[in-house]
Amino acid sequence: MKAWGLPVKGYWTKLRTINIALFLGIFFFMFIFLCILNAITETNYVFLYSGNYFAIQPFLNPKDTIQNKTIASPKLKEVDEEVFPGRTDETTHFLINYTKTISLKVSDNARSNIFAGLRSTKVTSNRKIRRKCLLWEQPLYQVSNLPTQIKLNAEKFLYPGLIWGPNNQIVGFWQSIYVAIRLNRTLVVPRFFTHYTTDKKESAIPAYQRIDVNRLCSFISCITIEKFHKACNGSMNVVLQAMTSTTADIRRFEKHTQMNIFKIKGKSVSGFFGATKLRLSGKENAIANVPAFPSENYKLTYEPWLLPSQDAIRAAYNTTAPCALYANPFYTISLKLKDKIAFPLNIIGSRIEEIKDNAIFSAIVDSVRRPKCITEAAEAYIDANIGTDEFVTVHWRYNKEDWLRTCHLEKKRNTCEILKNITAEDIANAIVNNLPLMKNSNRSKTIFVYIATPPTLNGFKLEILNHLENITRQIVRRVPTDLNSYLNESGVEKCWKDTHWVSSSEILSLAEMEIMRNSNYFFHSVGSTWSSNIRPLRWKWTDGKIERKFEASILGLAKTIMTKRINGI
Repeated sequence: MKAWGLPVKGYWTKLRTINIALFLGIFFFMFIFLCILNAITETNYVFLYSGNYFAIQPFLNPKDTIQNKTIASPKLKEVDEEVFPGRTDETTHFLINYTKTISLKVSDNARSNIFAGLRSTKVTSNRKIRRKCLLWEQPLYQVSNLPTQIKLNAEKFLYPGLIWGPNNQIVGFWQSIYVAIRLNRTLVVPRFFTHYTTDKKESAIPAYQRIDVNRLCSFISCITIEKFHKACNGSMNVVLQAMTSTTADIRRFEKHTQMNIFKIKGKSVSGFFGATKLRLSGKENAIANVPAFPSENYKLTYEPWLLPSQDAIRAAYNTTAPCALYANPFYTISLKLKDKIAFPLNIIGSRIEEIKDNAIFSAIVDSVRRPKCITEAAEAYIDANIGTDEFVTVHWRYNKEDWLRTCHLEKKRNTCEILKNITAEDIANAIVNNLPLMKNSNRSKTIFVYIATPPTLNGFKLEILNHLENITRQIVRRVPTDLNSYLNESGVEKCWKDTHWVSSSEILSLAEMEIMRNSNYFFHSVGSTWSSNIRPLRWKWTDGKIERKFEASILGLAKTIMTKRINGI
């Protein structure tokens, strides 16, 4: 028997030679292609083989990763569905394990786009800037697959319908997580939205541009909006109300989730034991066909009306409906932090039901951190402009465009009258007189101070800084480079523009919050959630104990200085 004119034995020898030649040819082609790609992009790419196909992926250095942490591919982005509709829900992710292997999971749609992900982009000559920019890419998290500290019911869900300004949304988000835990419902990672003072449209912001999603979902069971939509067949079942809502609020939640709320599929109010009509604010009538909890026996107010115990929360929201909207949460549960500090939860050997309310809430606040790219940008700014020296931060919140516009409210009238008479020099004297670093009369070393204000108060901020430098004869000085200039010069601004972040003003605000968190001394603004959201995360180790770092109310101290000035003291 012959093949190709050769004996069978010769046939197999020739076939094996051809296979080896083909393999070497492919390998040579891949090697040349890889060399060209690395030379063009200045990024170290590698070929990955996964069963039946090859993929190209930038090399992930294990020193820059965390063992068993989901790492985002910097090129194959999970895009915002509002911008790119029709994306696949199953997204690419890499699981890194130092000692074993790299496993690769790719959806059918993503697989066909692997090479498309290497699309041509402008390449910066600075490799460090390129690495920084990878953090700003939308993470390819699959939140339901992350290992979590608190595992919740995977068949019941809670979507937080958040309201008001960015930091009010965070307060409502904390409360939503607490309710999800107490009701044993998987948390849906929600949309956030911009502040009306910088964006009249109050545009939707994907969660990764407001919080560190992977950190959150390592703490509590999470699910994406897309998976929530699929699990619930495009409709909420019930609304759990923290406060009365408005029609505009509900319409926004429908838009963010692409799910029915006003036209709920399935049971009506009469089909849910204990349900009532959806209660709306002001003169808007309650909506009869939307089942809502709590019952009418509960009065919904803007003040805390619900105790934090699991029994109290389950009594108020006593429904087995799987797909729930938690509408308008904001300080309506009397939650407090343990020792006024946000700190991780230790539940080794304990059931979640046995953990005290304040310990759970402290861990929740600890789990909701600003995005990793923001924290690293803020730390780089501090390193470049301040170094390791102690420094001071001040937050002056009181602008007439936002905070002072509600001076007609009874609870704000006295504060507004005080603010009318406080000068920039009063604030500067308040800082100097109460700064522990200034107690040493012989001090000559520079103390850097960073002041954060709303953009419309930039002129007032400069006045404060000028007075500080004059009063202390340049001992207290402004940080040499302002944050906006630093982010531009260091290439970070290019990163967020190239990766389609929604709001540049919010990026600056988040970075300033991180600067305040890292400072040694913080003069905060009473009545501002911007300030109050920073304070629980400002702690340090002292003699083996955790304690809050120095902080004081700048308004209260400036009021004292102002009063003495007016009275001639």
